[in-house]
Amino acid sequence: MPPIVIPEAGLAVASGTVYGQPWVNVIGLRIDAGFALDQNIADSLGVDVRNLYNANVGLQVNDWQLDAVVIQDLRSGTAPAWDANITPVIGTNISDGMPPQVAMVVTHRTGLRGRSFRGRTYHAGLGEDSSTTSGQILTLTRTNFANAWTAFRTELATDFSGFIQHAVVSRALSETTLVTSSVADAEWDHQNRRKRTS
Repeated sequence: MPPIVIPEAGLAVASGTVYGQPWVNVIGLRIDAGFALDQNIADSLGVDVRNLYNANVGLQVNDWQLDAVVIQDLRSGTAPAWDANITPVIGTNISDGMPPQVAMVVTHRTGLRGRSFRGRTYHAGLGEDSSTTSGQILTLTRTNFANAWTAFRTELATDFSGFIQHAVVSRALSETTLVTSSVADAEWDHQNRRKRTS
């Protein structure tokens, strides 16, 4: 299968484990057409992603961790991928954890409607103390994660002056759309939902 090429697109692939099981989150990026990626840029991006996850480390159980960030350039079929040099992040919450397949979903919104213009990130490994007695996600937890994503976009703007921005990458449309806000859902979700076709 030939590599997917999308103009001005890249990915930051964050990965780790929760209760010994692997998790992966793919963060869409818009990368200016003339902006050159290299190991130093990848390391800086990796630190920004690490800071995103480290912001709520107190809500992640101590059996959750972020191990790696890989930066992928989708602007060319021959572009390399870079392993960012980061220090792992390990959760510090000592409460009982939610099951590893249960996650809080953060929806990333753009100024446009439709599935091609929305992104989702599944945050697994949260403690049961993030759940209300009625089984919903605490408002404070949702707010903290939404704020972390806002801070991530601000950090990208500071570090890369607009040349790299948080975006929804659509393979179907072969384009990127900038994220304008992130909202955490109140209902616990199952990571296997991403496999659904409808």
